[in-house]
Amino acid sequence: MPDRSARIVAAGLLAIVLHAAAVAPAAAGDADRQRPERFGIRLLEIHENRLDDPRSHAFIVDHVNPGTTFTRRLEVFSTSSQRQRVSLYPGAPGPAGNIALVNRVGVRTYLDVGPGGEPPTSFRIGEVTAGRTDAGQPRLVAEVRNTGERAVDLEGEVRLSEGPSELSAGPFRGTRATTLPPGGQGQVTVLLGHDLPAGPWNFRLTLRSGRVSRTATGTITFPEAGERAAADDDPSPPVLAACALAAVAAAALLVVNLRRFRRRPLDGEAA
Repeated sequence: MPDRSARIVAAGLLAIVLHAAAVAPAAAGDADRQRPERFGIRLLEIHENRLDDPRSHAFIVDHVNPGTTFTRRLEVFSTSSQRQRVSLYPGAPGPAGNIALVNRVGVRTYLDVGPGGEPPTSFRIGEVTAGRTDAGQPRLVAEVRNTGERAVDLEGEVRLSEGPSELSAGPFRGTRATTLPPGGQGQVTVLLGHDLPAGPWNFRLTLRSGRVSRTATGTITFPEAGERAAADDDPSPPVLAACALAAVAAAALLVVNLRRFRRRPLDGEAA
């Protein structure tokens, strides 16, 4: 079995930084000021054994044995008409000399170095809660814990079915990914349609990180603005046991009362 203690898991950033000299450039014309300008960096090369991993299309995700070297091709682009000075580096050094940091973008890196196979990626969905934003838009919020040994970038999708008048809705997709380190926990929020009826609805929430996905189902009714309602999942074994005990106690009490009723003498009968 591989020695996990010898494993190094690194999560970093291969960043490109745009610097500006201390001397201000000449003022641009109105047309140049109105035109949106941006610069960026993107990954051009994906290892063939990770083509089915959505994270590998945006991030550098890999597992290598100690002493292994590899390369990745990147593209740096700018839509500005002016000449730009950029620096490419791993990590996040601060500004130096008379150069000021203006902006930074990067390609996230998840690199595992160690003997044996890749460490497991896993996460667990906890409570799912319905609510509304301050503007009244319906949303689902899921509590999630990273139970694996690699960071996860969680993206959510919600489908609704069997709503009022047998309506169905979705899929609704989250607009931002939630990143959790190993052992970390957080929330994943998915915004739904503004005009959805309150319910009740059956929901199916699917969360994905790369090749790994988990699903939670249940019944939900969206609250009024400012209120909060939890999803009605299947009852847990302790809840079922408590209900069974309560049913047995109620049945025993009913039998006792029936026996007392039968023994009570009627009017005109001898006691």
